[in-house]
Amino acid sequence: MLFDHTNREQKIDQSEAEESFKELCKTAQNDIRPEVPRLFSKFVQKLQQLSYDNLYNIYQNVDKICDGSSKARKFFLDAIPLTGSEAGIALMKHMIVQDTVSTTEAEAWFLMLGFTPKPNSAMITTLTPLLETSTKHPKAILGISALVHSYCKDNSECGDEPEVKNIVKVLSSKLGSNCHTNNDQEKQVVILTLKALGNVGYIEDLVPTVRQCANSVDNSMEVRLAAIDAFRRLPCIYSRDEMLQKFFDIKEDSEVRIGNYLAAMKCPTSEMLAKVRDSLDQETVNQVGSFVWTHLNNHQQSLQPYEHSILKILSSKKTTEKVLD
Repeated sequence: MLFDHTNREQKIDQSEAEESFKELCKTAQNDIRPEVPRLFSKFVQKLQQLSYDNLYNIYQNVDKICDGSSKARKFFLDAIPLTGSEAGIALMKHMIVQDTVSTTEAEAWFLMLGFTPKPNSAMITTLTPLLETSTKHPKAILGISALVHSYCKDNSECGDEPEVKNIVKVLSSKLGSNCHTNNDQEKQVVILTLKALGNVGYIEDLVPTVRQCANSVDNSMEVRLAAIDAFRRLPCIYSRDEMLQKFFDIKEDSEVRIGNYLAAMKCPTSEMLAKVRDSLDQETVNQVGSFVWTHLNNHQQSLQPYEHSILKILSSKKTTEKVLD
């Protein structure tokens, strides 16, 4: 179901939204009729144009507006995240903080944040305090970071904005000492935090910390791989040499080597590919050699500027014999 978010600035009277709500509840009172989806969409569009105070008033009077309909609350909770408005985001935050929605409902909202159309910095500011609820709502970390990523796609300088910097600061505080954890709950929060930092992408100031998380053999494999993947949106002006060195280290775990290879290949160069070719000629771990050869073979088109270098690797008789043996 698609919702038009182009007229969010056109404010309407609260009573219009209430009338739309009443019509929806009345039509769906006994069963879900064919016209219900259209009426629900209409209700969402009305809510999109309301202020926070108006939304809050409707929230407080859901049962009264719909004459005690058993479906009223569900309709309202489903509609709020679809508004994509500052007021809707603010009401969602209020309800989560006040614990008036279930954990399941809150998690569903968090998962939808990444689909918010045209998010703005005010929404980021509103949501930031919810990162402190990560023990109860761990999915808040991923949902909020997905919204930040959506915002940054349309705002190339967002990494310098205080709202985004503050998100990164709050997230970094959850990594502790080199991402070391004492129990499964702490590990889950660290892994989600690393994934969230990867979503945001503006982690230049955290590069040393995240590298330590990735390199520490005291960390679980899940944590190490999540740390490596956190570099996926790091600008290519930052060196990938350390990632390559980890890939070349045959004493390192194969999964870690492959993870570092993939992270390095986000920013390939002819020199890098020459080093990969040389390493494959000497590769002793079939799992690693086979993965790299298959990856290059499958991504020739996306790596087209370096097609000649890739073809050299793929056509190397020595390498081919090793990985296909």
